[in-house]
Amino acid sequence: MKGKALLKYETILLELRQRIANGEFSEQGKLPTEGELATQYNCSRPTIRKALDELEDSGFLITRKGSGTYLSQEIIESPLSVEINGEKGSRNLLLGLLFQDFGPSYIFDTICNQLTKIAAETGYSMVYGGYVSSDSADFSTQVNLFVQRLINLKVDGVFFAPFEYCVDRDALNHQVLQQFEKAHIAVVLIDTDVDDFPKRSNIDLVSLDHIQSGYIITNHLILQGAKRIIFIAPPNSAHTIKLRTIGFNASLIDNDIIPLKRNYVELNPDNHLEVKKCIDELMPEAIVCSNDTCASNLVDSLLKIGYKVPDDILVAGFDNSSAISKLRVPLTSIMQPLAGIAREAVRTMFRRIENPHSDYTTIRLQGTLVIRKSSAR
Repeated sequence: MKGKALLKYETILLELRQRIANGEFSEQGKLPTEGELATQYNCSRPTIRKALDELEDSGFLITRKGSGTYLSQEIIESPLSVEINGEKGSRNLLLGLLFQDFGPSYIFDTICNQLTKIAAETGYSMVYGGYVSSDSADFSTQVNLFVQRLINLKVDGVFFAPFEYCVDRDALNHQVLQQFEKAHIAVVLIDTDVDDFPKRSNIDLVSLDHIQSGYIITNHLILQGAKRIIFIAPPNSAHTIKLRTIGFNASLIDNDIIPLKRNYVELNPDNHLEVKKCIDELMPEAIVCSNDTCASNLVDSLLKIGYKVPDDILVAGFDNSSAISKLRVPLTSIMQPLAGIAREAVRTMFRRIENPHSDYTTIRLQGTLVIRKSSAR
């Protein structure tokens, strides 16, 4: 469903899951006939059958030959709450996902998979508002389409990773939150806030400890003997990048290296002409990249202009994504605690839905430095 409208049976599937979650069929346990559902949804019986088959495969329904389709005994008898590490939440919850599509190698795919896995373990329902395609010709229209889909499904909460790499990202992210707030839908932000530090929105946030990670990875490069170190990020990157540069600068100061404004460079790492101009002017011994995708593109550009990694320049990134396996030089990176982020996000969502007017929370988890050839001398 990446960047595409839902098929008819998928829409029906999500609506039936919502109706089951709302307890509509729980008293008798029996669903309307296929013919009745086909009339309700103005579609063919094979379309209804496909939706029912998926619900049956997921353990929601059972079919009794000659009698009809019923809620499974597990759904009827299961308790009204689920528990994750001591945190309780309603088993009838319907939660949504709204993430930008950066491709299967990006960390958000893994976080979504972890959230879906927890849903399967605990019994709440998970739906995708959609993966919003980064290269969409009409990005904001696509975003609004998926937001409205989640609102129409009457989800209880949404896990939202704010959008980046688009000029109007801040206005768009705030617009998304305003729509969910108006619909009384809880939101937990993943990875980044919608406001730039030191500002902080009044929305719960679960993420990597970006400041600590920026410090750790920069300190590692300094221990390798590098003194001239710069930080590179593409234009319109997420607000988390500023937090990573705070850790970057703190590490420089603690190692008696004066941080300069020119130490932070905003450029397109896959543009080797921009990269050459930067390297010629600043002559860095090491480069911290905003994430692994940036680092991957930078390594390719450095090779094109005649620099070897790590012989000439050390390079490191963030996320420890699967993209680094495709590099000619294995990349040093900060590994994000993705399973922990997903689990804390669910616990935070349960608390928010249970106490909608409580103070917002910020949860930051520690990353792990994974050292590879790109930073080894």
